[in-house]
Amino acid sequence: MNRLNQIMIVMMIGLTVMSGYGRERITLGVLDFEAKNTNKKNAEAVTELLRTSLFNTGRFVVVEREKISQVLEEQQFQSTGLTVMDQAVEIGRLLNVQKIMAGSLSRLGDTFVLNTRIVDVQSGVVDLAVSKKSTGGEENLPETIDELARTIMDRMGIEGAVIRVESQKVLIDLGDQDGVRMSQVFDVIRQGETIKDLNGHVIGTEYKDIGTVEVINVESGFSEAKIRKGSGEIRVGDKVRSVTVDPSSEAGNYPVEGVWYYIVSMHSEKYLDIKGASAADGANIQLYTPHGKPNQQWMFIRSGAYYKIRSKTSGKCLDVKGASTENGANIQQYTCHSKDNQLWRLEPVGDYFVIVNKNSSKCMDVKGFSKADGANVQQYKPNGGSNQLWQLLPVE
Repeated sequence: MNRLNQIMIVMMIGLTVMSGYGRERITLGVLDFEAKNTNKKNAEAVTELLRTSLFNTGRFVVVEREKISQVLEEQQFQSTGLTVMDQAVEIGRLLNVQKIMAGSLSRLGDTFVLNTRIVDVQSGVVDLAVSKKSTGGEENLPETIDELARTIMDRMGIEGAVIRVESQKVLIDLGDQDGVRMSQVFDVIRQGETIKDLNGHVIGTEYKDIGTVEVINVESGFSEAKIRKGSGEIRVGDKVRSVTVDPSSEAGNYPVEGVWYYIVSMHSEKYLDIKGASAADGANIQLYTPHGKPNQQWMFIRSGAYYKIRSKTSGKCLDVKGASTENGANIQQYTCHSKDNQLWRLEPVGDYFVIVNKNSSKCMDVKGFSKADGANVQQYKPNGGSNQLWQLLPVE
């Protein structure tokens, strides 16, 4: 048994398709990926890991592989390589899901590429196409699969409902556990009449745009939002749907998963940088003149209302050394894990962010306001200084 299949077995323990979740989740069928220049078992293992990761986001009801296999066998379809999307849509209808996913796993040396397409079963239109690349062989595939699942969750959006209306504010039944973040915008929509075909079968539902709200406070199971549009029109029971943000738009201030960023200090205009482009645990984080190499490029991976910040050059995460809560504790890179000293909250200040560590509630800070190459980056209590303000620039 290869390493990838061992990982798959561990991650699959406890996976079941549940119902009764308090928010509306998307029902999704994930077809086995087509294997390209790799073996079928690897493709099947990757597909199963992705099913698990998608389920664990809390956004999807994922159909089990056995049920998909049964439908494929009954309809005499092949089990993989369903790249003809009308076939995939037909299978989605037989599975009674909202969305169907088809994809492929390609290998070139130690690099794997995962390509996915998600199709709306009702309309037959491709909703989303996402690709992820994983380097370093099979060992790094699980992390890439998790990133793929989170990117899909981000771009598919979040749906919930208005549970209270208070003058210019509302409460919605989505919170930190659903991945809601501060300043996130939701459309408010209201269900209208059902749409039927000529035979009287229900084939859809009309929705009316009511307004928009912006999140101002995030709790575990709910959020408070101010009404930006639709004051006096929004009612309890109206649906809310997150607005997808394009990283190139003016509203795209928050980072988008799957995009690499430079993290730029306001006070010096120098870039967050791994000293010596090291890939080692404990390598120091500093400021340095922009050069655009991978040790100055970072990806923000959302975890609830927080982010992990991962280096392109090493694949490791920004980390407060020793999980310290002290002023002046050093910021380093370290193998990514799930503890709070690698989780960061982004607080917008105009076009910049204060980057706050979850473990200490202290801010990413340039020591002594230095503008020199090699200036050290630490955590420090909030002081409102320009050495605690950071701009995120997408890598072109």
